[in-house]
Amino acid sequence: MKPTLQLISIFVIALVYFIGYSMVPDSVADALHLKQIGQPSIAVAGEKSDDIEAAAEDDNAPAEAVDTTKQRLLIFGDSMTQLLALRLSDYANKNGHTLTCVTWNGSGTKQWSETDTLVRYMRSVNPTHVFICLGSNELYSADLKNIRRRAEAIIQKVGKVPYTWVGPPNWAEDKGINTVLEQVAGKRHFFLSKGLKLPRQKDGRHPTYHGGVVWTDYLVSWLKSGKAAHPFLLEKPEKRNAHYRQLFVGKTPKTSAHRADPLPAQAEEEPSLILDDNSATPASDVHTAKPQAETQHHATAEHTDGAKPNAKNPAKTDAAKTSAKTDAAKSAAKAEAHAKAPAADNAQ
Repeated sequence: MKPTLQLISIFVIALVYFIGYSMVPDSVADALHLKQIGQPSIAVAGEKSDDIEAAAEDDNAPAEAVDTTKQRLLIFGDSMTQLLALRLSDYANKNGHTLTCVTWNGSGTKQWSETDTLVRYMRSVNPTHVFICLGSNELYSADLKNIRRRAEAIIQKVGKVPYTWVGPPNWAEDKGINTVLEQVAGKRHFFLSKGLKLPRQKDGRHPTYHGGVVWTDYLVSWLKSGKAAHPFLLEKPEKRNAHYRQLFVGKTPKTSAHRADPLPAQAEEEPSLILDDNSATPASDVHTAKPQAETQHHATAEHTDGAKPNAKNPAKTDAAKTSAKTDAAKSAAKAEAHAKAPAADNAQ
């Protein structure tokens, strides 16, 4: 056979083969692994081209000017929020800002994306800057597709308000959650906490009070570095002034041991927040997780002597106060009568 005829034969066979393959059902074609040729990067990454372009623009954006106006700061998320808020409040009070911390122990992207809890707090606080602290309870999750979807829903709820997503302070290697959160939030909106050397509590996961200080100082340094979006005035405080609004959302059901929440009751260095688990409502029982407690936290640590307020029976506390006032009034009356008695004798 002449070479020309051979080439024509090969071409005809190849043409027939590809025409036949195009008519094969998808279930059969997938098994042959031919339809995915040239598409692995698209199929695996799962990213849209506009997402990649937006990320590139985000990375190349010039440093923004520092906003010197007073801010209404909102930080929300899992139990890690409290450790950040204790130090972040020092910065807030130093620079004339206000801070509200909403803590939902045991929560993750699922709870905050699938309820209207965040929307209610966005309306009530009306923040000018939002800190999102979520990811610790999903550190071992490989369900990155749903984490991405839920993170996008959370940012959508935040709306046009400037935000910073504070990544989980890894105590172990994650399965990709930090990468996903950074892609969703954008590099200028995501602070990578992974890799920071932080003193930990006995559970090995939550930073100690000092660890929270170190963590927050790293965060503030990044916010002021020119790499973060919408920087605002954050001069370093010379003293403690942890006065801020602390809110707790309904408690979630008990979870496996590897999760970071709830925050251990003992405070290793700073006698801080007292959590009353008895007053919490399981989040699975409600659509909207309502706040179960609200406290004004002060740097003076009001309960350092170990005494706790009688929150379970306020009626007893009120009765004790009333009794004390009555006893004081009786004592004053007796003293006054005793003082008048000698005067009456002299008058006679």
